Amino acid sequence: MPLPFGLRLFLSSLAVLANGFVWAMDPEAMQRMADCMADIDQQALARLEADSRAFYDRIDRLCRTGQRDAAQSLAIEQSRAMARDPEMRKLQAQIKKCSQIMPGMMPPIETPSLTTLQQRHICDTQ
Repeated sequence: MPLPFGLRLFLSSLAVLANGFVWAMDPEAMQRMADCMADIDQQALARLEADSRAFYDRIDRLCRTGQRDAAQSLAIEQSRAMARDPEMRKLQAQIKKCSQIMPGMMPPIETPSLTTLQQRHICDTQ
């Protein structure tokens, strides 16, 4: 099961901050990165992380009990809802902005897109 969005963001950020050699390479860029990350709405991130955990738990239960169609429908519905969610779009834009400060330092955040879900079943991506 993939890690929730917020947890992946946190772990990615932690990896960047823990990477001491980067400070020696470009301390100004690291400071800009830290400032940019500080602008991320932590309450919105926490809400999205909690929602993500609940969603993946529900998907996991549906897949384990053989309710593949219900799991797929839920995943598509959730993907559409997240695409419309203004908080999610704002977070994605801020994360993209931060990742451009130091390209390659933050791994991409992988969430199943609607296109992916239409091509591959959610139960097969777990």
